[in-house]
Amino acid sequence: MAISAVNSATAAAATSSNASTNQVAATENRFLALLVAQMKNQDPLNPLDNAQVTSQMAQLSTVQGVNQMNSQLTQLLSEFQNLQAMTLSGRSVLVPGDKLVLGAPATGTGLEARGGLELAGDATSVKVQVKNAAGAVVRTLDLGARAAGVSSFKWDGLGDDGKALPAGNYAFAVTANAGTQAVASQPLAAAKVEGVNRNANGIQLDLGNLGTVSFGEVLQVL
Repeated sequence: MAISAVNSATAAAATSSNASTNQVAATENRFLALLVAQMKNQDPLNPLDNAQVTSQMAQLSTVQGVNQMNSQLTQLLSEFQNLQAMTLSGRSVLVPGDKLVLGAPATGTGLEARGGLELAGDATSVKVQVKNAAGAVVRTLDLGARAAGVSSFKWDGLGDDGKALPAGNYAFAVTANAGTQAVASQPLAAAKVEGVNRNANGIQLDLGNLGTVSFGEVLQVL
């Protein structure tokens, strides 16, 4: 479940609303200054056309109405984002980071770790190198071809020698290629949302050992 589109829409709407507000304020000031100047300097024998002034006022009112609608849309998107964030409690999400936590899965036996990656373009070969606390590569995962965008992967906790590794914190690096050309990639850490808070900085998600991140940093819900 990707939610970056909602975050982008909210940010775009907010930017559009702010720009529209500034534009309307500037337009109002210019219109009023021009109207006052016209009234002061009008020819008594040829006064201003009331119909034209009324038309200009109507146009200005229309711009104000559009601005108010943009503000309301931004508020609605913000409220929708709040509701969406609240539903994430107890769910696992992908956020930028290279942490890989090996532990017991919610169902089944044995150890397991989940992670993710984001590719700037389609890749014919994607590999993940899992590293221990000392930085040594303990397992290389061949994920094969992956499409551009966000995707996830699982690690069964086994090393390259086939032996089970101890539970704990690991790190990983991603290498992606399209033929002989490298594809830009970003590692994504998976974590369970322990809580959702809202403060002056917006909506914040408590990811336990991974700390706190903003709602906008969530790229996928697992």
